[in-house]
Amino acid sequence: PLTNPVNDARLMEQSLKDAGFTVLKAENASRRDMQRLIRDFGDRLKQSGGVGLFYFAGHGVQVRGNNYLIPVDADIKSEDEVAFDSIDAQSVLEKMESAKNRMNLIVLDACRDNPFAKNTRSASVGLATMSAPSGSLVAYSTAPGSVASDGSGRNGLYTEQFARVMQQPGLPVEEVFKQVRAAVRRASNNQQTPWENTALEGQFFFKTPVVVAAPAPPPQPIAAPRPSGPDPVQIEMALWDSVKASTVPGELQAYVNKYPSGFFTDVAKARMAALKAAASGPSASDRAAADAAAAADRAAQQSQQAQAERQAQDMAFWDNIKVSNRPSELETYIAQFPNGLFVGLAKIRLADSKVVAVAVANAQAAQAVQVAAQAAKPAGTAVAVASVQAVQPSISSGVLGQVVVTDQITNKKQTIDVVVLEKTDQLISYSTGDKINGDGQVLSARMGTFVAELKGGNFWKFPLQAGRNGSAVVEFSGVPDVPVSLAWKVKSVTGQRAVLEVEISYRPPGSPTNLGRYGTWQAEYSDSFAIPVQYKFAVRSTWGGSDLISGDFTRVASK
Repeated sequence: PLTNPVNDARLMEQSLKDAGFTVLKAENASRRDMQRLIRDFGDRLKQSGGVGLFYFAGHGVQVRGNNYLIPVDADIKSEDEVAFDSIDAQSVLEKMESAKNRMNLIVLDACRDNPFAKNTRSASVGLATMSAPSGSLVAYSTAPGSVASDGSGRNGLYTEQFARVMQQPGLPVEEVFKQVRAAVRRASNNQQTPWENTALEGQFFFKTPVVVAAPAPPPQPIAAPRPSGPDPVQIEMALWDSVKASTVPGELQAYVNKYPSGFFTDVAKARMAALKAAASGPSASDRAAADAAAAADRAAQQSQQAQAERQAQDMAFWDNIKVSNRPSELETYIAQFPNGLFVGLAKIRLADSKVVAVAVANAQAAQAVQVAAQAAKPAGTAVAVASVQAVQPSISSGVLGQVVVTDQITNKKQTIDVVVLEKTDQLISYSTGDKINGDGQVLSARMGTFVAELKGGNFWKFPLQAGRNGSAVVEFSGVPDVPVSLAWKVKSVTGQRAVLEVEISYRPPGSPTNLGRYGTWQAEYSDSFAIPVQYKFAVRSTWGGSDLISGDFTRVASK
């Protein structure tokens, strides 16, 4: 006996009504009642064309790879009677698919032990995997082949968490199930892990996002077209799809040769080994081992395919906003893909708009107090060392120059007036974010659209001397979780002109190793000032392509 399914059904009824669904519900239903309800449900979906959700809590068993939902009037004495006295879960999915509505969800809180397992060799624990057709998602309260707890409280563990998470506004449906999985694992001490098979193509929220009105953005320049080409992930997926069901080892070997470190390479190798063993006439024990390997193979394939689908969704989402500078769109990407392939770049671009706004405001404030500060501040202090030395300008120097930064993706340019914001014997800071202490040691430096703040190692120090080098770990302003490695060197010093080159490398959090970023920042110092007369900056992806960000600085005559 199960104590919670009726409570679970009532909780889901109220939760779904709150989310805007029209609910058809049956409690302690007979097989005939379940068949009638499924038929009525399919007819309603066909009429409305909206989002369909089928939820079941109760006994469910797997027999020979098929899942069956057990009605309360079932009289089953042996496993071979299950199909005649139960509801095939696949028939529910087919009924929903025939409605041709825009999206379908099936939620099965029914992964329990097969009571006939000890009497037959074919019985399996838990429910089997169901393939989700296009535009649908199948969710299980625990992983395929595992069992779920009925719960010790008023509701089952899975349904309790599902009803809670779906109340959060602005969560896409895939993110809802992701958070439910994490919550159930925590609450069960990793004994129960929910699972989904998804082929969703549209967007859906149980609770719509809260929209905050914002002023219309200024017109953006049209980005230059970027070269396009075939998506390497899609090419690999297409090749695997053509050979994954093959029984010819040579075809699987062709995939392994093409992608020795691909998403499905381990699966292909395991399948080739199984085919080789089958060809040599395996023993009974070998067949049992092969069956176990095949089950592990299927689980690995599902996991790897889910990872590939998630990366494909990540790339598709980013492709839609990659030319955008709207904070709301960048924040949505970061929220949906916190470990995404491009989350580092998204955070940098999001933080940069805030940094530039602060810098401009600070520059205006500094110019407003220059006259008053002139009497209180001493003249600039020189670092009296040979070679290229940093002469700190007085606070009354006015606008020293302008930084012009270009984002090559959007072709957007930003101009920042270079003024002194603060000057003491210990520190001088500029509106660009550059900071230098009284000993000539650089503490932070603007690099393109962001400011590199020193967190470890050391930056260069004035006077600049040819051959000096070092390394540092920095964080970009506003993006504290993206550590960046720098290696710098003073390339040359000629008279009062010095060239400094910095090599930059980092990998956005959660990205594969082959999705890192690298670049260079080359600065030229002259006229004895501790900010560059000119610099060039470029960052690229290790996938190649054009520069992502570039910048240059041109100093104007000081006042």
